[in-house]
Amino acid sequence: MLVGSVTKFLKGGLSPAHVWVSVSLGFLLGMLPDYGASAGLVAIVFLFASLTRVNTGLFVLSFVVAKTLLLLGLPWLFALGHSALQGVFGTALVKLSQLPLLAWFGFERYATVGALIVGVPLALATAFIVNGGVQKMRNASAGLQANATFDAFAQSFLGRTALTLLLGKSSKEGLGSVLNKSVPLFRVKEGLIGAALIALLALGIWQWAKSDLKSALVPVLERANGATVDIDRLSLNIWTGTLDVTGLEVADPSDLSVNLFSATELRISVSSAALLSKRILVKEVRAQEARSGMPRMSPGQLTGPLIGPVAVTAPTSDEVGSYVKDAEAWLDRLRQVQALLKRWEGVIPEGSESEPAIGSPSYAEWLDEQIAQSGYTGLSFTPIEDSYWSALAEKVSVDSIRIAAFADKDLSVLAENLASNPKQLAVSPRIEMASDDGSIGMLMQLDELSGAGANQLELSFDGLDAKSTLSALKPDIAKRVNGGQIDLSLDGEFRYAGEGELTLDLLATLTDSEFIIKRRKLPVANFMVPVKVRGSFAAPKVRVDNKAMEDQLKGVAEDALKDEAKSRVEDKIKSKLGDRLKGFIR
Repeated sequence: MLVGSVTKFLKGGLSPAHVWVSVSLGFLLGMLPDYGASAGLVAIVFLFASLTRVNTGLFVLSFVVAKTLLLLGLPWLFALGHSALQGVFGTALVKLSQLPLLAWFGFERYATVGALIVGVPLALATAFIVNGGVQKMRNASAGLQANATFDAFAQSFLGRTALTLLLGKSSKEGLGSVLNKSVPLFRVKEGLIGAALIALLALGIWQWAKSDLKSALVPVLERANGATVDIDRLSLNIWTGTLDVTGLEVADPSDLSVNLFSATELRISVSSAALLSKRILVKEVRAQEARSGMPRMSPGQLTGPLIGPVAVTAPTSDEVGSYVKDAEAWLDRLRQVQALLKRWEGVIPEGSESEPAIGSPSYAEWLDEQIAQSGYTGLSFTPIEDSYWSALAEKVSVDSIRIAAFADKDLSVLAENLASNPKQLAVSPRIEMASDDGSIGMLMQLDELSGAGANQLELSFDGLDAKSTLSALKPDIAKRVNGGQIDLSLDGEFRYAGEGELTLDLLATLTDSEFIIKRRKLPVANFMVPVKVRGSFAAPKVRVDNKAMEDQLKGVAEDALKDEAKSRVEDKIKSKLGDRLKGFIR
């Protein structure tokens, strides 16, 4: 029964529509040099071949002929595709390759483009020629069996093979009736059955994603992290593209007693439609009750890192006041940040050398070397290849995260447009952070990554210890300060390209403190220290506005002298007035 169903499925007609479809699809499939790179086009060919009653014989013969032509002319087809992509058609193919589904056609491969340029016209021309021959044979079918020459051909091995391939077992029936037999072009019933099977398969995958995805994903996450990853529950909704994680704990490989990150709930929403364009679009990432650097209930275990972590650390509130003492550490951090931003943009090339300019003396040699390493079918057009699998997270929000370095402060974090290649996607990453009590705030807009201009930075720390903070800005003043708090605010622009460029203004505001001047304690309600940060990442220059500080110190001293003089006058008046009152009362 199964064999009969398969035979019936493979049997097709010989009407003009059947011939055109069979030959065109078979020829097109045979001309594809890399089925993996052209997975979308292959899927469409097989889907259309399944929903129409293609003639299997014509389909197979067309495939064999096309594959033979492809193998014989592959170097020439590669050169044709290379000329097309590097020439006037390159821009159009770049735009086509970014469209949904067309991104899976393999337009980035030189050999594929060349094969399609030649293959599509050849497929249509072959279908036209074959259809003309088949239709003439059908028209003459009434007298074929009475023809002695044809009868001898039909009885020979070649004739039997050709007729069986073209007509199947029905060739043993009357050739006239078989050649002119009416066969529907589309498979309606089979199409409905296939759609039902696909729906059942998708439902099975969905059930697996809801139940067994955790066991498959956790080992991958542990290997990537290098230490234990604990998850209470993990589920994936294929229809909505959302991944829900509860009870997430990621152990810190450098200190297994604490968590690098943990959250009670984590939701990731991914656009399924973007996958049709070979892009990863994360619509939203939302975490609740997130923690970083907090102790674990039980120590984690090392699992061996798959990806090495980027060694970039952020200064804490306690470290703000130790710039002079730890200047080298701060300079190293600035260099790390600069290198990270350059690598994010792609300024620092990784791996092999970049492609030489077309027409340069070294280009032909470079191209021959690449062909020798990858073959004709493996080379890709860089502008299209680089645009694939770009990742963009439109919104990442953490409602409440507690970081060990900031003690008991709850922070809210909002990041937008975090992209793997911001310049290509024309988006500027933006990161905002604020504490619930308002003592910490940060806003950073990385416009340079998208080519829109300089990067913007706003940073504020309130309630810092006055003595340690002023030691970083003006050590000699710090010795004369007793108690109080200081608020820091930093804003301005910076660039990381080249040596980097810093144009930042820092303002330290001292409140409720005392200045010790010539052994006198002068109360200070409000004292500001303006600082300018200029120069480069490698050699930043910190300059304090001494004139503004001197003016404020004079004002503090004058106010203190006035208050002291006023106090003495009042004391004398009270003393004299008290003596007279005593004599009068007597």
